[in-house]
Amino acid sequence: CCVGLVMAVSIQSLERGSSTLLALRAQGSKLVVGIVLFVVCAIAPLRTVRRHALLICLLLTGLVWAAALFGPERNHAHRWLSIGGHSFQPVDFARVGMIVLTAAWIADAGDRIREFGRGLCVVLAPALILAAGLFLQPDNGNALLALAVAGTMAVAAGVRFLWLGLGAAIAVPAALLVVGRHGYALERVQRWLSEDPPYQVAQGLIAIQSGGLTGAGIGHGWRKMGFVPEPHNDF
Repeated sequence: CCVGLVMAVSIQSLERGSSTLLALRAQGSKLVVGIVLFVVCAIAPLRTVRRHALLICLLLTGLVWAAALFGPERNHAHRWLSIGGHSFQPVDFARVGMIVLTAAWIADAGDRIREFGRGLCVVLAPALILAAGLFLQPDNGNALLALAVAGTMAVAAGVRFLWLGLGAAIAVPAALLVVGRHGYALERVQRWLSEDPPYQVAQGLIAIQSGGLTGAGIGHGWRKMGFVPEPHNDF
């Protein structure tokens, strides 16, 4: 957390033209909130969490769908919600709710986990509903991540590879079809396959080359100085 805070402050203070102290307060306050939530989750009785897993997942997934349907548009996507003047991406919380509910249903399934209907379909249902809302935003990366996490949990729980293979045979073409509807996604793949690397990839390679094995040092990285559109996200 401390290393991440240093990196975030290093980038944000330069990006927004604010002082290091203001950037430290902005990022540090988020870290404090995260630590408090971490402690609350750590001491929460597991039985209580499991009992309310469905409600938690429904509420958090509902926020993802609300952002997709009613959220403001930013960079051609509807991923954000604003509460009390503070914006956030619901997917950051919905992922946790999806994992908790998937784990609870895996535990409830028991030996039925090896069945297709009462096993695989039930276990993957929370991830599929969440991914559908993310594809609608669109947030293809987080949608695929949710499906990958749930699929990994299913494999670890003992789902038959036959059912998982059949599910993948259906899900992968569907996901490619959805992703292919967005021109920027296809352009990224095409540019990744070309001989010339995409602009941001090229900037990343330059950053690694200029820093070498040991890096340029804290605060001395210069590729963040306007060479990429969003330095705090792009790398």
